[in-house]
Amino acid sequence: MAERTAPDAVFRFNAGDLELEFAGPEAWVAGQVSHFLDRIKKELGLEDDAPARPSQPPLADFLRTARTRTGRGALQDTILVFAYYLRETHGADEIGIDDIGACFGIVGQEQPRNLANTIGVMKRSQRFFAPGSRRGRYTLTDRGLSRAKSLIGRS
Repeated sequence: MAERTAPDAVFRFNAGDLELEFAGPEAWVAGQVSHFLDRIKKELGLEDDAPARPSQPPLADFLRTARTRTGRGALQDTILVFAYYLRETHGADEIGIDDIGACFGIVGQEQPRNLANTIGVMKRSQRFFAPGSRRGRYTLTDRGLSRAKSLIGRS
């Protein structure tokens, strides 16, 4: 029997009529919290008193504005957009397959079965990713960063 590991992140909230609990990869938990943030603020009475701060684009909107390919290469483009989003909006210097998989769930798509293989190809053949600090973690290379920026229209 495989040993269960603790989730990367856990979020619990209970106030008024709202009770939430999320556990899993950090990117997925952050996405869920982001989705419920307005309701959380309302339950805390912060909706009008909180100072305005720049909002981060929800992942689905961010992906929708990207110029990804269809058919061959579409999965790789989507992975790069997710990796860039996590880097820029959540400060994730390293990402794992679970982080990218969580992004698919956040945007309502099923995680591709060949995700690990595709990221491996993107690392070995295309040099979009470099190895991270431990096995299964990756960083965007300059080449990957450049490609991601071109997909979302940034220089």
